[in-house]
Amino acid sequence: MTWTGKLSKLLDDRNLSLISKRLGFSKNRLYLIVREGQCPNAIDAVKICRYLNTTVEAIFGDDAMAELSRIRPATKAEADQAADEALAEAIDEKSGRKKASPRPGAKGPGTSRKTG
Repeated sequence: MTWTGKLSKLLDDRNLSLISKRLGFSKNRLYLIVREGQCPNAIDAVKICRYLNTTVEAIFGDDAMAELSRIRPATKAEADQAADEALAEAIDEKSGRKKASPRPGAKGPGTSRKTG
């Protein structure tokens, strides 16, 4: 069951207006989370779960783990390229230079073309 289904089931017959006051939410915020499936931020999720006397993992854990399982870790080459690009951008910002546009056909920072 998804987190939205779990929350809906636990809060089904309860007065959302009263709960929102106790949690310090606007009525609209709690309605969007419970009825519309808008993902709460971490603090709101903790408040809701404490109110329901349960854990964040019990409500949101399965969905979070499923989402994490779809994320592919970056390869070393991708991580190195991202670090190089971030460093180059930081140096450009510090020196006041404009960001250089990539040359057509260039493969990335630090690459050179062979000349014949």
